[in-house]
Amino acid sequence: MATLSKEHIASALMISFWFVGSAFAFSNAGIDLLSFVIALYIAAAWIVVRVGFSLWQQMLGKRLDRPWRFRLLEAACIALPLVLADVGVFSLIRFTLSEPALLDYAKNVRARKIDMAFEFRHSPRNVGLYTVTVTDLLSDGTVRVITSRAGMFDNAGFAHTVDGAPPEQYQNRYRPIYREWWHWTQKW
Repeated sequence: MATLSKEHIASALMISFWFVGSAFAFSNAGIDLLSFVIALYIAAAWIVVRVGFSLWQQMLGKRLDRPWRFRLLEAACIALPLVLADVGVFSLIRFTLSEPALLDYAKNVRARKIDMAFEFRHSPRNVGLYTVTVTDLLSDGTVRVITSRAGMFDNAGFAHTVDGAPPEQYQNRYRPIYREWWHWTQKW
């Protein structure tokens, strides 16, 4: 049985931190485009440096334990959280864990138990695993909350309806999540 070297252990720890950090950073209702692009550059640089280091060591004639298999596995582990973030896996997990708190919040907004503040903007509120910065109650009872940026200029959050789809408006886009929940993007 092979033993793990210090390099393998250090790489595993760094990849674990990378995975958890990516899951946290890219699990909100929207992904900040600039942060995602920076993460892509970091991942690409990390992969190039690690593979380049292996090539350099081989050129010096050093024998490496499983150099290419380990480097390919490491590259896949670095890319995996960015792929999972892009397809929305982290967002769905975070939403599922927060859904009971978001549902209670929506019910309290409809019951007017929550102060909506001036023009729906209020100090940040923690609801489940999200920080809600804007709360909106539409005339049909739809409750909308903003939790993050989406892209360069847009905002993103969730809409909870009691009856069907939320009303379409020019700068709002809705995508169904499940049951009465919708992913809301406020375009600018």
